[in-house]
Parts: sequence; structure tokens; C-alpha cells
Amino acid sequence: MLKWFRRIILFLLPGAIVNLAVAWGLTFKATDFNGEMSVFRSHPDNPTWIGCSIRRFGVEQLVVWDHPPAPDWINSPVMTRQWSIVRDRPPTAMGSTISEDDFWIEYAHGWPWLSMVGRLRIDENIIEESTWAVPATQSNVFNADDRLVPLHPIWPGFIINTICFGMAGWFVFGAPFAIRRLLRSRQGSCLICGYPRGTSPVCTECGAPLSNSSAAPAARC
Repeated sequence: MLKWFRRIILFLLPGAIVNLAVAWGLTFKATDFNGEMSVFRSHPDNPTWIGCSIRRFGVEQLVVWDHPPAPDWINSPVMTRQWSIVRDRPPTAMGSTISEDDFWIEYAHGWPWLSMVGRLRIDENIIEESTWAVPATQSNVFNADDRLVPLHPIWPGFIINTICFGMAGWFVFGAPFAIRRLLRSRQGSCLICGYPRGTSPVCTECGAPLSNSSAAPAARC
């Protein structure tokens, strides 16, 4: 049981590290945001978030406001993201008072699935609050080209990406050794050094224990 647990950790840990590296690396990939943009509202009735979604490779940016929608937004499609603030009713639904200059920006990063998210609250171009995020710049004045490093996992995407990168790593680094061990087992050789095995319980070439599951010996060690 412990052996299998170690194998799973060795399989998933590199995948998680690569997953984080990809998500955080996308923070600094580019400063332009010329991806596909769509406007939306979060709920079919008021109070509702209004905002826009901008997507490009490995990144989705949401810019949302907690204000009554303008007439031309009334017919915009309803959109929610489980990782976003828009999944719940805006603060006005609970009687909170929000400045008309406040808006929220969320960055979700990851590939092939979005796996990390962070959020900023902006008031008159001043960063008032950062949630699950570290701004890539030290200034508290928001600029449209600013980026942030997201810190909160989007669990479905994080798990899927970790498994994908873990499998890719295994195919690159683990599969050749597994195939070699399989061929040596079928040939009746030592799984470690490939020396023909005999009746000895250990390999007389390298001293490794010989598995009883190996094929019949090709020659005496």
C-alpha cells in the first residue's frame, strides 16, 4: 500500500509543479489582451453583475461591475463561472453599499484547463483589495496592462491539468524504464541489470533480489 502511495505522489507531484509553472508563466506571457470578448450579466433578474469576458490562450479575464445594467445590457446573455465572484448575487443583494466607481477584475490562468484564479477590486484606478492574488507590479495604481499571479486553485481544472502533466511526464521519463523491465522479465533476465538469471534468489551480477514473477531463466547466474 505504501509503495503504491509513493508511486502516486511521484506521479502527481511533478504534474502539480508543472501545472503551477504554466499557470503562473501565463501571467508574463504578453501584455496585450486582444482575445475574444463577450459581454454578459450574471443573473436573469436584478440585482445582477454586469461585465465582459476576454479570452486568449490559457487566460480568461473577467471585468465586472455591481451596478444596475444599462438598457443595452438587459438582453446580454447570462453567464456564470464557478470560480468567479459572479456565481453569487452582487453585494447590493445583501444591502451593501458599493461605490459606483468600484469594479472587479479576475484573472483565471491555466492550460489545457483554467486552473488558478485571482481577483482585484478597483476604485478610481486604485487597487483597493487583492484576493487570492499577488499583483505583478508593486504600484497600487491599476493599469490596463497590469497582470497578477493567481493563487487560488480552480479545483476541477487543477486536478485535470495535474493528471495530464503527470501522465505526460510518466510517458517521457517512466515508460521507457517500464518497457525495459517488462522485456527483461519476459526474457528471464534480472530486472535491474539485464543479466540472465538462474536459480539463485539474487542476481549474481548486481546482487539485486530476483522476482519470482519473472520468466523462466535463460541461463544460470
